[in-house]
Amino acid sequence: MRQFVKNILIISIPTLIVLFVLLEIFFRVAVPANDWPYACFDQSERIFKFCPPGDEGTATFGWLASQRGRWRVNNHGWVSPIDYDTSKSKPRIAVFGDSYIEAQQVDCDKSFPSVLRSEIGDRYDVYSFGVSGASLSEYVNMNRYVNRTFAPDVLIFNLRHNDFLESIYELNRGDTIMMMLDITDDSITETRPRPDYSFTEFNWKKRLLRKSAVVRYLIYNLRIKLVIQNLYSRDTYSGNVSVTNVERHRELIVTATEYLFDRIKAENPGRRIIVVMPAPRHAIYDGTVTESKVLFLNDLVAELSIEYGFEHLDLTESMTRDYEANGIEFNSPWDAHWDEYGHDFVARQVLSLGWP
Repeated sequence: MRQFVKNILIISIPTLIVLFVLLEIFFRVAVPANDWPYACFDQSERIFKFCPPGDEGTATFGWLASQRGRWRVNNHGWVSPIDYDTSKSKPRIAVFGDSYIEAQQVDCDKSFPSVLRSEIGDRYDVYSFGVSGASLSEYVNMNRYVNRTFAPDVLIFNLRHNDFLESIYELNRGDTIMMMLDITDDSITETRPRPDYSFTEFNWKKRLLRKSAVVRYLIYNLRIKLVIQNLYSRDTYSGNVSVTNVERHRELIVTATEYLFDRIKAENPGRRIIVVMPAPRHAIYDGTVTESKVLFLNDLVAELSIEYGFEHLDLTESMTRDYEANGIEFNSPWDAHWDEYGHDFVARQVLSLGWP
């Protein structure tokens, strides 16, 4: 027994330490692990942004880190190649969204808002406000912060199919970090966003683990948690949303979306409002887009955009035509978010709306 313990202390533990050090070097140099910025809760504004200002890094995707994107946290805590100014010398466009606008999959100067800025930056400021996990209800919360801080003239809401279910508190009771709608038979109440003290910002153990390239590689590049979840999931997903839940909760979705569109309209008098609705891309690739179960959401957004007087840009038809003509997918094989081609394509579609 003593010899066994001695072997562990003298041989096994030092071997493991050396192996870990070698892996740390490997996942920093040869195959760099994903190094995302982490979100911080702004107590005064009640929203998640990023920290610290001025931080930079590279996000990588795939087990060989085949897709990479350079990111930068600007002076106001948003991922952007430029700093934001509260004063204005020309009209300002604010782009709202989730991880598609956060856009870690591409260099931050290649995202859809950045491409838009490069095309019309002589006539408009273009500021983007994107954070992973945000939904339509949180965009409304972000819009209020942006109105107070940056006084935009044009608003672009980049929606996702999962934005609708994730806006409803009854279906996401465990997630209270962003604004949602508590819907009862006779009232709708907005939940108050609050910090999650288990997040990296507040948890020194997570901050320490995050410094390890090995840990980041396992969590972000191999996506171990998602792989395990998929092993036990029996649901069908389209547009990153459960098809079953979309069909089951149609009435709640309609109620929530009507309320949120009404808030956007009421709180932004005189502003140009554009709603961008995604295409079910994997159905486009499979040639089954007309059979997609999430197109109900596209139809709902189209109807409400007309009702509330918003400009509406549905990407389904244009992406379908482009894919049929060119055979180029809008995302890489390693991640479902838009790649550089996808961001450029969306920017061109938004530009086609006209910008005097």
